[in-house]
Amino acid sequence: MSTEDKKRIGPSDKWMIVLTAIIAVATGLNVWIFYLESEDTSKKIGELSTKAGGIVDSMNTALSNSQDAVSKAFKANKDAVDASAAQGKRALDASIKDSQRTLRPYVYVSALSLIGTLAEGQQVHGQASVVNGGRTPATGSMECADLILMPSTAVLGDNFPCPAPGNPAQPFGGITSVTVIGPNNPPIMINSRVTAITPSIPGTLVPAVTSGAFRLYFFGEITY
Repeated sequence: MSTEDKKRIGPSDKWMIVLTAIIAVATGLNVWIFYLESEDTSKKIGELSTKAGGIVDSMNTALSNSQDAVSKAFKANKDAVDASAAQGKRALDASIKDSQRTLRPYVYVSALSLIGTLAEGQQVHGQASVVNGGRTPATGSMECADLILMPSTAVLGDNFPCPAPGNPAQPFGGITSVTVIGPNNPPIMINSRVTAITPSIPGTLVPAVTSGAFRLYFFGEITY
């Protein structure tokens, strides 16, 4: 630098240079401080985000646990209600069955009789005393009775029809009646058809029955 140039740099220029340097240093410091602050802010933001994520996760876990608890409580309550309803239905069904057994009519034959003399050419018929030992009337009761002579080797089953097939019709109408049997009333009498049993060989009726070769059945059915 020449002497002439040195003479041109005055005190004011020096102060300007110093101030410029100071400004440059201050600017650098500000940039550094801002960088540090931005790094700290980023860390804090990251920490806050992590904490917020943890809080959200905790809330979701709590909500899921709450939903699971509510679902379990609802299921337990539903199971309890269903069990109570089932128990109530069983108790009601048992009560209905008990009432049906207790209050239903019980119709049965209390006595059987053979009216007439078992002899060839004689009129005979069976008579049954029927009572209702229950607590309610037996409505729509239908009774049937009949006599039949069968070999002892034949079987008169429960499903044998009444009246017996081939038996002649009873005089004065059929042998089936429809009645109402009241509870604890005097017995009603059910009569079979009146018939005369005539064997194909005279003199063999009584010996055939007494020897067991033939059996005289008085049978019938009652529905109500």
